[in-house]
Amino acid sequence: MGNWTTKWTTKRRHSLSFGAVALALITVAGCSGGSGDSGSGFRPTVANPDSSLIGSWDGFECNVTTTFSQDVGYFFRPDGTYDFFLNSYSDLNCTEPSFTISSSGNYFEGSPRTNADNRIIMDLDIQQTVERSLTPLTDATAQNLNNDQLCDRADWTAGETFSIGGCQIGAVTEVIAPTLFRVYNLENNQFLFFSDERSLSPENRSPILQSRPIAVRQLAPASDFAAGVIGLWQRQNPTQFLEFRQNGIVFSYSNENLELGCFDLAITATVSQGADMFLTFEGNQLSVMQTGADQLQYSEPSGTLSGQYARATVQSNQLTPCSAVAGG
Repeated sequence: MGNWTTKWTTKRRHSLSFGAVALALITVAGCSGGSGDSGSGFRPTVANPDSSLIGSWDGFECNVTTTFSQDVGYFFRPDGTYDFFLNSYSDLNCTEPSFTISSSGNYFEGSPRTNADNRIIMDLDIQQTVERSLTPLTDATAQNLNNDQLCDRADWTAGETFSIGGCQIGAVTEVIAPTLFRVYNLENNQFLFFSDERSLSPENRSPILQSRPIAVRQLAPASDFAAGVIGLWQRQNPTQFLEFRQNGIVFSYSNENLELGCFDLAITATVSQGADMFLTFEGNQLSVMQTGADQLQYSEPSGTLSGQYARATVQSNQLTPCSAVAGG
């Protein structure tokens, strides 16, 4: 096996790098794995066809390192099962997919209640029942996996999925996690919040929600940005970029650091209000109006990014977030 390095952060990210590929197994939102065992065994699934979680969710954050980036995804079914996805990208702003790590299990919802912030929260118990698997998405990723013989394999192939449960990755052995106890909140039926901390005991489940959504619901085209708006736009003096992605997500690149050659990256999620107006999860209204084939008028409350934008002449993967640069 190749030369593995292991790093821990306070966000419980376990980063593992080999060759030109990096794996980060993130215990996000209680839907991925952890260490321990299932104790008394798995709970049988409980169908919940009325669950407000049903459907696909895209991770709201793009987690950036010096060499790669990642986001997450979820899929909840009416039969009480879920899929969790950790998506890794070869660039620094979640644009060029490299590989996906996935796992599955059962979820159980309790009764609604009100927390100290006067928000309606639901108990959510999640139990991973299927070991993690990894799918390389490009030939280059598969070749790097083969070069390092990840999980003692040399037959990794783009598009093919293999289990990584039980194989040694650094000092960590992947196992099926015990039940994780959390709470969740939905705002505007679009923004999914989870509790600040995950717990292994129901009595210690935290009612405090994270300050930003963990994921956003996949939108129908009629509720999303217009097809002509999707993509990267640029404004001059000062140079700023806005990138409109599917499911109402906006990436803004601003405050260019000329010395480091990087941009501050901020991400927000929106939901359509009709008539070119969009509402952020913080309650701010944005106006996004295409005024020509390559012209766009954008305005938002602070006015920092408001103005006329033209279709960018560079690709988003050419913009380096300052969080990925030493001293940035």
